[in-house]
Amino acid sequence: MHWHGHGYLDSNWGERMLEIDFDTWDWSRTANDRGARIHYVANHVGGGTESLGLRFDRDGSYESVAVPSEQNLPTTGWRVARSA
Repeated sequence: MHWHGHGYLDSNWGERMLEIDFDTWDWSRTANDRGARIHYVANHVGGGTESLGLRFDRDGSYESVAVPSEQNLPTTGWRVARSA
């Protein structure tokens, strides 16, 4: 198997389904010449929000960064609301 280009691998683990604890969640990944940024925002069932922002350099090092404010995106052809 051979891969060339940018990629992102995400996984979830635990004894509970995500939907039990989280009402909604969004994530985004952007890449540039220096590396990549990843942002997660999770809204808990019953209230409360958690966010995580990470910037990765090409050498694998990383640091926490602020998560930008949410931006609404146009709905899809299936009329699904989106945000980033």
